[in-house]
Amino acid sequence: MIEIEPLDEIDTYVGRRISDIREAAALSQERLAPLLGLDLPSLRAIESGKAKVFAETLLSASRALSVPISALLPPEMH
Repeated sequence: MIEIEPLDEIDTYVGRRISDIREAAALSQERLAPLLGLDLPSLRAIESGKAKVFAETLLSASRALSVPISALLPPEMH
């Protein structure tokens, strides 16, 4: 059996920021997911804090949402 590590607070924060910025841009999950190279369930899991956010996804989200990576990270990481 594979053990699943608890999500880091950073992953939860980044997922929420992706969701908030996506919604502010009036962009649906269905439109954003392929831009991130994800399927819809994976994006939903990230946004709801149920999946880890990998560096490649972070970079793709920054580009797709037209925001700097720092806009997706907790303030203490700037």
